[in-house]
Amino acid sequence: MKKHYNAADVSIDYHRKRISMDIVIDDASYDPKKVNTNVPTLHANLLFKNLCDFLKSCLETDKKSLAFYAGILRSFAQKDVTLTAV
Repeated sequence: MKKHYNAADVSIDYHRKRISMDIVIDDASYDPKKVNTNVPTLHANLLFKNLCDFLKSCLETDKKSLAFYAGILRSFAQKDVTLTAV
């Protein structure tokens, strides 16, 4: 969700079926090399019916996104594994 919505902070309330996030409005003010204390964001509170369907709708299938997801999966596995897109 962070990648799809360009969100700085995401939390899921499973009981109320809501997703709360702060969406970064201006990427130019964000610097990954510094601690960013003043990044303009828009707070969003989204309602979902089915969390699995909502999360699947956030997945992007371009090559750059697939490489990003593969990197995340490798970091969780803590080893270099071969991943294939299905």
